[in-house]
Amino acid sequence: MKAIFNNKIFLAFLIIAGAALIVFLSAEGMGYYILAREKAAWLKSNSSTATLEEKELKELEKKNEKLLQKIKKLAPKGVYLIVDTAKNRLYLNKDNETLRQAVIST
Repeated sequence: MKAIFNNKIFLAFLIIAGAALIVFLSAEGMGYYILAREKAAWLKSNSSTATLEEKELKELEKKNEKLLQKIKKLAPKGVYLIVDTAKNRLYLNKDNETLRQAVIST
């Protein structure tokens, strides 16, 4: 063990690596602290617009529900086939239920 510390190159590398680790950890800690302060300031400044965002969110949810209803109306009814050329699969569906699936070549 004593022979390892007598090697000057190894000692220099060990000191440089330790210093680099200390600098890296200090920079990470400062970055975390700065980002936490910025996040708190951002949340404080945007808290007044929360009610507006909630209204917009409710409007978007209503629009989303209307679109889902339109999609359901356009969906095929009864028995139908789906050919998935990306996965090379054939699906036999009835309404929203898959009855059979098979591997095919497209």
